[in-house]
Order: sequence, then structure tokens, then C-alpha cells
Amino acid sequence: AHLVVGGTRYSADLQVVLVDIIVEEQLATDRIRIDADWMRARLEAEGRVDLQDLLFDTDSDRLQEASLPLLKEVATLLVNMPDIKLFVVGHTDMTGGLEHNLGLSRRRAAEVVRSLVEEHDIDPGRLDPHGCGPLAPLAGNHSEAGRQKNRRVTLVARP
Repeated sequence: AHLVVGGTRYSADLQVVLVDIIVEEQLATDRIRIDADWMRARLEAEGRVDLQDLLFDTDSDRLQEASLPLLKEVATLLVNMPDIKLFVVGHTDMTGGLEHNLGLSRRRAAEVVRSLVEEHDIDPGRLDPHGCGPLAPLAGNHSEAGRQKNRRVTLVARP
């Protein structure tokens, strides 16, 4: 908490003091729950869905454990839509060289596919991994918030 005190003396007998107490709290973002139904609606409406909560270790293709519930929702989506085939496209920010990021994004997409196939019994013929590195940003790369938006996996409906 922060205490802000301001005041004005009008005379020897009259002084006005203003006290504000500012309490910092984390913003409640009320994020949309990303589940199989939400992804299905995006795929049907737009042909794609960006998944920014599939998280990887820094400069690695290892999925973080926090990503597993979302990955399970992707598997549920695929079970519920047995005829859909997807491009799984990895994206990175612009930190590092282009060739490095292109390879990293491909490996991350391949890891998502591997996990869906091996851990959720999804037919590998339905998933086609690709990486485009930093070449399709959603935001500028000049801030951490922008770079975070650019690090994602996109599911794109394919014929």
C-alpha cells in the first residue's frame, strides 16, 4: 500500500489535509477459458486458433507441465472433431537469429504433435507440424509483453 498525503495551510488555525491510501492488487483478468468447445468455435469461424498458453522452457522444445491441461483440451477437440486435420504451427519471438528461431518453432510444433500422438492416441496423419519462427508476429517485439504474445502455437484447419 502507498500513502499519499497532501495539504494546504490556509491560516494559523485552518489546515486542510488530504490522505489517499493506494492499495495495489493484481488485476483480475477474467480470462476466457480455453477448452475444446472454445477452440472448435474458433476453428469453425476463423479456421485457426492461437494457443499462447502452450508453454515451453526457454530456448527449448520441452513443454512445461503447466501446458498439459491445455494439451488435453486439444486432444479432446480432436476426438470431438474426428474429421478435422490440422497444421500445428510453432511461433517464436525475435530474440535470437532467424534460422535458430525457425528450427526452434518447428521442433516445438513437432513436440506438440508428438505429445498428442503418443500421450493422447491421436492419429498422426491428422497433424502436420510446421514452424515459422518470428515471421508472423501478433505484436511488436520491443517489449516482453509483445514477445510473449508472439511465442505461441497456432492450430490451422487444413484440407
